[in-house]
Amino acid sequence: MRPADARGLFAVLEQVTDPRGRQGQRHTFHAMLAAIICATLCGVREMRTIAKWVRQLEPSTFHWLGFTRKPPCANTYTNLLKEICPEEFEQAIREWTQTLEGIEIDDDSLRAVSIDGKTLRGSFQKHQRAVHLLSALDHQTGCVLIRLAWIQKRTKPRLPLSCSRHLF
Repeated sequence: MRPADARGLFAVLEQVTDPRGRQGQRHTFHAMLAAIICATLCGVREMRTIAKWVRQLEPSTFHWLGFTRKPPCANTYTNLLKEICPEEFEQAIREWTQTLEGIEIDDDSLRAVSIDGKTLRGSFQKHQRAVHLLSALDHQTGCVLIRLAWIQKRTKPRLPLSCSRHLF
């Protein structure tokens, strides 16, 4: 399986004109569009959660996307999408997806992985954080790919993005 060329996305997004004025260019236009596309492909649908998704990436990742500083808030993405020409943006996405058609995926390169997480019962106590466990099982080999335990700072458990490196 040949990986998709991410630079192709950036090249296609350069065709979309930046409608912002000179003073409204704190964040790179193409980085913001690429972040919106990547987050959408990962299943994120709301601007608030897109902004949160991008900010939870490691700094090296959002710098790779083209951000030179901390990524913007949700209102910045919303304002940008209100200003751009939708036909131009849609055309750029169509061109990029047409370059992906030549990618062939064979069954040998795909593998099913089950991911399961639990919060340890009784681990959430006064003045302490709850302990969360995560396991990933490879269906083909029957082996556990990763077993993690972490302490979550919030009440709703979320998988740390750095854990995905261990899976793939």
